[in-house]
Amino acid sequence: MSEKNTDYMDTWQYIDYQRDQSSKCLIHYQCASNEVCSSSGKCKTIVCKTNQDCTNQVNLPSYCVHSFFGGPSFCNSETYCDSTQDCMQAGDSYRCDPDTYQCKPTYGPCKEDCDCVNKYEMDEKEAICTNTLGEAGKVCMCRSDNV
Repeated sequence: MSEKNTDYMDTWQYIDYQRDQSSKCLIHYQCASNEVCSSSGKCKTIVCKTNQDCTNQVNLPSYCVHSFFGGPSFCNSETYCDSTQDCMQAGDSYRCDPDTYQCKPTYGPCKEDCDCVNKYEMDEKEAICTNTLGEAGKVCMCRSDNV
């Protein structure tokens, strides 16, 4: 690795260290641009060399992408799930949202929206009872893309 890339890595690691510790996340959409929701549940900019580097540090789907010529590569959150199987590394409660094709947490089984409110105390405006991709049975999820 060249000295220049090492400098970039040190800079990004320092920036990540300086970030507000309250940057907790459940999904990528809760993070800023060029960040992913890491395995530790915090938004981070993760420098990578291969897709495996991302898999090792991010439970949600992501891949390693070069940002600009001569610069470092970063784990990118602009990936989509095709089925719930793509989300399983993030945890048993994660499913593939049929509207956004993003892995999102679920809150339990349901038959209709009111089950989400009554059983799981979800906000009525956020709660949706939906079939997820690749799964039989409906589950409660949040409507918003960022939750």
